[in-house]
Amino acid sequence: MTQARPAAVLFDCDGVLADSEMLVNRLVAADLSARGWPMDAAEARETFLGMALPDMLPVIEARCGRLPPDWGRRLSATIAQALESEVEPVPGAMAAVMAVAEAGLALAVCSNSSRAELAAKIARLGLSEF
Repeated sequence: MTQARPAAVLFDCDGVLADSEMLVNRLVAADLSARGWPMDAAEARETFLGMALPDMLPVIEARCGRLPPDWGRRLSATIAQALESEVEPVPGAMAAVMAVAEAGLALAVCSNSSRAELAAKIARLGLSEF
């Protein structure tokens, strides 16, 4: 039996390439704690795991009241800035990316993050050339 060679490899970013989840959850928790919903990073992870910002808004507003119209944009900018200087690769992730690239396969990175956040992670991890 012959195995087919894949045409491309699609990497999820958060938790696969970038060890970003607790960093982002720490920032969300700090913001919400300042708004009267005290939580730590682990509680933010448990509450919002798998949720995009638009899905988070009704949950947060039900607990904290109406958020400023630019809340999401400002939080995303704060997250992107922290990712640029703090995010680390998941152990073994860069070796996997290099192996795929060296095999001559097309590759891409996907994320539920904003473009600014994804760009910060890609730059910090040195994945821009891919």
